[in-house]
Amino acid sequence: MKLSLFIKKEYKKVFVKKEWKEHFRTSHFPSTGIKGEERKVWAKKSLDDIQKIFGFESKIWIVTSTFNEKTRLVNIDVYDLNGKYINNFLVKLPVNILIYRINSNEMTLYKTNLYIFEKNSDGDFELVKYKLINVPAWAK
Repeated sequence: MKLSLFIKKEYKKVFVKKEWKEHFRTSHFPSTGIKGEERKVWAKKSLDDIQKIFGFESKIWIVTSTFNEKTRLVNIDVYDLNGKYINNFLVKLPVNILIYRINSNEMTLYKTNLYIFEKNSDGDFELVKYKLINVPAWAK
């Protein structure tokens, strides 16, 4: 058994904007240790290049940090099961997701359904199912 690099693609860094920082700060658990001492919370300077990884039929989908905030389109890179890059496409994400916090959103992909935990108007979390439509044939 040995480990080898799977994804060898270089991604352009997406730096954390000033207006995003409050969401990163408040999303962590309380910053006090067991003895009550204050712990520093690590502040990110850039987003992780790879936000999520999903297996979709016979392909691997890599949700990247490349997105457009206004259109809510997120770049998905598609690889075969041997790690060979095939192509990419864009997916529009729901309004309830902080697009720059995709990696911390609880979500999973099953067949053509995307399941996401979202806060409702009461502040409670609920499981929401979205249907993926117009998935390119080469991405399956």
